[in-house]
Amino acid sequence: MNYKKNLKRKSNWYIYLLTLMITTAVLFAVVYLMRGVLFSETETVVNKNGTSDFRPPKSFDALTLLMLSEQKGATPDYYCLVSYQPRAEKVVFVTLRSDLSVKGGTSTMKLSDVYDRGGAKSAVKAITETYSLPVKFYAKFDKAAFIDIVSQIGNAPVNIPAPFQSGGTSFQAGSQNLDAESLYNYITYKQRQMDDDDGGMVMGGALSKLIDANTRSLDTSRLQTIFAKLMNSADTSYTSENFNDNLSAYLYTAGNSVSFAEYYVPYGETDSKGRFIPAENSIGAVRERFGL
Repeated sequence: MNYKKNLKRKSNWYIYLLTLMITTAVLFAVVYLMRGVLFSETETVVNKNGTSDFRPPKSFDALTLLMLSEQKGATPDYYCLVSYQPRAEKVVFVTLRSDLSVKGGTSTMKLSDVYDRGGAKSAVKAITETYSLPVKFYAKFDKAAFIDIVSQIGNAPVNIPAPFQSGGTSFQAGSQNLDAESLYNYITYKQRQMDDDDGGMVMGGALSKLIDANTRSLDTSRLQTIFAKLMNSADTSYTSENFNDNLSAYLYTAGNSVSFAEYYVPYGETDSKGRFIPAENSIGAVRERFGL
């Protein structure tokens, strides 16, 4: 009689289980040790020359309030938030109306009135507190400062639908490559002649074109020259320490970004006191474009 036929083969399930557990543990250990490579926001070494072994982390993102007036020391006629997002390779311009409704202390005021009372710092604080936008810097330009700084950046290619004249500059219809003074005259003329929304589109579009057309040509020397002009010509909270800390990100942008600038004009309603109140959906669109 053959007893082997009635014998069951011993199961080695515990050996397979132990093998699986050991393999899983080793896999987790490898992933943990390589987490800096697999999941990091940026590499460990920050290359100050902006070469390909560096990608800026999101912490380099910065929101700045730009303000423009014709005369030095005057209340700004034009306001614009610019969000620099080097990791996302984006620069976003959001034009603001001077009658934007903001918190001014215990009351609600127009943005221009807040500036009149407390200057640029108060305007930054009012925007930050009213709309939960983390404005980090401000820069206030008069006409001379705008022309001085933009001259170092380059010309702006814009499309002009119809001929007109402004500030001694004759603008012809069609594609034009505007120098700094022409760009200033173009922006301010269009802002005066159009309603706030259309004027905001002109300003945002022109600034976007300026950035897109010139970023790739920027290097350390030109960036240092632009920064020096900013320090000498504008009223700004930006410092040499800020510039040095962010230089690697600027060089990364110059070396990697193409057609990355965009703009947005908030929409909303004007209340009985002439204050512009952006719609909730529009505020949400701004936050989304700013990566917040």
